This record gives sequence, structure tokens and C-alpha cells, in this order.
Amino acid sequence: MSGSYDDVVSAIGIAVKNGPETWLVPRRSHQDGSDRKLPANNVGRDGIRLTGTVPITDPGTVIAIRGRRDGKSLRVSSTRIENVFDIFSYRPAVKTGVTSVFTRPRATSEQQQWEEGMLREGHLVSRKYVRAVDGSWRVVVAGQNIEYLRPQFARAYGDQLALIELDWSRKQLEDARQILSMQRDEWDITTVLDGTSHEGVTVLRIGIREATRDIRAWHQDLPSSMVELFPFLAPSGRMDDFEDLSHKYGHIYGRSKRTTLLHE
Repeated sequence: MSGSYDDVVSAIGIAVKNGPETWLVPRRSHQDGSDRKLPANNVGRDGIRLTGTVPITDPGTVIAIRGRRDGKSLRVSSTRIENVFDIFSYRPAVKTGVTSVFTRPRATSEQQQWEEGMLREGHLVSRKYVRAVDGSWRVVVAGQNIEYLRPQFARAYGDQLALIELDWSRKQLEDARQILSMQRDEWDITTVLDGTSHEGVTVLRIGIREATRDIRAWHQDLPSSMVELFPFLAPSGRMDDFEDLSHKYGHIYGRSKRTTLLHE
């Protein structure tokens, strides 16, 4: 019996040998597959067996495989090696400001202590020094009801300052982190880490095996853009998208509330 269209998936990870077989496995760290050997039980638990024409890649190279899933195996129909990202290599470009300043920001010790206090007390979600796409530096300050803090930050950072009003708090971010810790096994969570969004704001990034119904329902109820999910396996889109090497390719379930091919 032939499989349905829903059986056609793409998987993103690193190819590793498990005895005579080749498996694709999601990375749990930056070093996976390059200078850190993966235990065999991790391969069988996290990965998927590849059948058919299996690619040969350098150790630790993140690749995308498209094919038809059959139980715990994936029959390879197409491989993409260039311009593929996973949860560890995803770095969205931060927009430039109205004025580009190429000197790295510096704050006085008094300013740093004040900012740390604002973070501890929950007035801020994050304060980051980030590089924009043109190489300039920006100071991105994000939180709820933070407009009243503008004078203090403006005095410290001038034209480099960007204030972003969020509809979620630092407590909500930590509450989500706690839920993920409790659901790690049930939801097949491989990675939880802090990331930086395309706006320069701290977000939670979660590596999962698949975006199941339970995970999607939980994620749908969260404030927009607070948590980004990176599934190892996802329904495959159009073949043209998979093969278009001019754009980055990856699985991200976040800003648009659905798993998509991300074009930048």
C-alpha cells in the first residue's frame, strides 16, 4: 500500500553511523557529530534511520533530508546540504536602526547596576547589544510598559537605543521554561536554549522531535513570538522550496504559528 502525502517529511540534523546503518539525528549541542561522539542509545532514541541513497557529509554538517517516512525509517528522495539551519545555527538578521552607529555600546557601572535591577524586578525582559545587518550596533531593550524608562536608556545609549514593547513578561518566559522542563520526556524535547529574535529580543528556542497536537495547542496559547519551536521532523512543503539554495531552509514554528520554510 502506498503512503499518503502526509508521510512525505523533511528532517534536519546530522548524519551518523550506527553500526552498518546511517541515521539522521538532531543536534543536542554545537559539538554533536564533529568533536563529540554520539552515544548509540541517543541515535536510536532521537534519530531516524535513513534508507535508499544516503548522503556522505563531513562530520557535524547540518543537512536536510526529504523523503517518505516508514515507521522508524526515512527513505531518502532528496538531500540538501547548503544553506540549512537548525536550532543552534539559526541567527536571524537584526534590522538596522534609523541611524547606524558602528561603535560598540558601553555603559557606566552605575547604568549596568540599574539595568540589572530592572531585570531582577521584572521591568525588563531583556537588554541586548546586537549587530544589525549592516554591521552597526544596536541596544535593544524589551519589556512591558517600558516607555517610562526611555529617558534613562536614551541618556546612556542615544541613537543606538531601540525600545520594544512586549505583550509578555519575564515571569511568563520563566513559567514556559518550567513547563518545558516538566514535559521534556512526554514532548520529546531535545534542547531548550535562549535565543535572539530578528528584533533583538530574548526568546526561548525549543528543539523537539515533532510539533505534535499537544505541543501546538500549548504553543498557540502563548504570547506571540515568545517561544520558537524547531522540530526535527516536519511535513515537507513544495519540492521547489526544498531545492531553492538561494534561501535558507529550516523548520521553525514560531512567528507565524506554523511550521514553515523560512525565507530570509
